[in-house]
Amino acid sequence: TIKYNPRACIVVFAAGDAKAQVIANAVNGPKHVVTPASSFYGVPGFRFYLTKSACTKIEARIFDSFRKEADTAVVGGIENLWRGQSRDNLKKAIIDLSLRTKTKLGDLTVEHLLQDRRMGYFLTLLENHVSTEEGHQSVVETVALIREAESDIVQKIEKSLESIEDSNFIHTAPHHDDIMLGYLPLAVRLRNEVTNEHTFVYATSG
Repeated sequence: TIKYNPRACIVVFAAGDAKAQVIANAVNGPKHVVTPASSFYGVPGFRFYLTKSACTKIEARIFDSFRKEADTAVVGGIENLWRGQSRDNLKKAIIDLSLRTKTKLGDLTVEHLLQDRRMGYFLTLLENHVSTEEGHQSVVETVALIREAESDIVQKIEKSLESIEDSNFIHTAPHHDDIMLGYLPLAVRLRNEVTNEHTFVYATSG
């Protein structure tokens, strides 16, 4: 009923990755009963206040950040696009493309990249700043980056399956059921290794 007051100030706060999809649905629309915040569309005093992690599924925000960082990187030389944070951004864009198109990373092609907003911008940026010969090398490097993104994921999965032994763990939570709800399978797996020691600390005011 608050929106019946045309001068109402309506603020939605959200923080964390867990809220990202809900926030994306609310921001991108369409207006629907399953997205309560969408009922406030058109109210002048309606605002979102979000953390960076809560914005990770808003494509317009993702692209804007990607574009700005790529533009900044290329100022110092085209090679900077392949380094540091810019490289991480490229791999994230490639992984997101794979998920969105339901295409295995190993099956992605340059054609897939050109159809993606972020990677399409990146390839256009390359085209505008390199010679024909350098452009061919850039395509080769882009394909290699796809393989690297795939390898990164495989390594993370394999790392997560490794046994952890002779370690001390302190588990903290504000409520008695938070560990169970948050990561019980991992906690059980770690406790099954008899050489590990565990301390559980619950710090709450109520």
